[in-house]
Amino acid sequence: MPLDWDLVDTPLTSIGAIAWSPSLERYAACGDVYMYSDDGGINWTEVTKPTAFSNDVNALIWHAGLSLFICVLNNNFDTNCVVTSPDGITWTLRTAPVTGQWNAVTYNDSKIVAVGNDGKCMHSVDGITWSIPGGTDLVSLGATTDWEDIEWNSDSAQFVAIARNGNIRIGTSPTGILWTGRHGFEVAYQKNWNSLAVSSDGTMVATSEPNGYDIMRSSGGTVWETPYIFQPIL
Repeated sequence: MPLDWDLVDTPLTSIGAIAWSPSLERYAACGDVYMYSDDGGINWTEVTKPTAFSNDVNALIWHAGLSLFICVLNNNFDTNCVVTSPDGITWTLRTAPVTGQWNAVTYNDSKIVAVGNDGKCMHSVDGITWSIPGGTDLVSLGATTDWEDIEWNSDSAQFVAIARNGNIRIGTSPTGILWTGRHGFEVAYQKNWNSLAVSSDGTMVATSEPNGYDIMRSSGGTVWETPYIFQPIL
């Protein structure tokens, strides 16, 4: 049965990311303005955007353990690439270790990991102070690889990242520091993988830009099944 959707007037003209906080019972959305909603997304209130800040928002999560919204950004001019808020109302710029386009962020019980273009990867324990991991990081899997999404798989106890280009399209790591390449350019059918989701039993599904095989599936993020062709319902 199809769902009904309603158009809602908001202060925002370009939405980069949105996240839900169960404890606050609040949506936060970031883009050309920052705003929040306490009534299920019907009414939105604009809040003050961080000073001298106009970078594109690429990902926003609610960290339940830290009770913190964490947002990663696209900034090639300075290291203000992270913004955090405890309530979705007051936002604070945080310093990343390097500039660049950060595309996705996720976390487990002990660490937050963000990935981005040009093989970039950074991690944090509190969402405020960030550092570049040493060891076999994602840059070593492909310095020109643009990592599009990342998820924590609690069943296999590892971070899983996917890329839209490069010789390695899937990377896994139990720590977010030491990474292993799982599937390369040919195995991943030369797809531009851009989105990743994980279920409670550890099943993972990756999607790509439409061009033949559009979906890959894995039971834990390490071994992936032959991509499936998406067949739309007519």
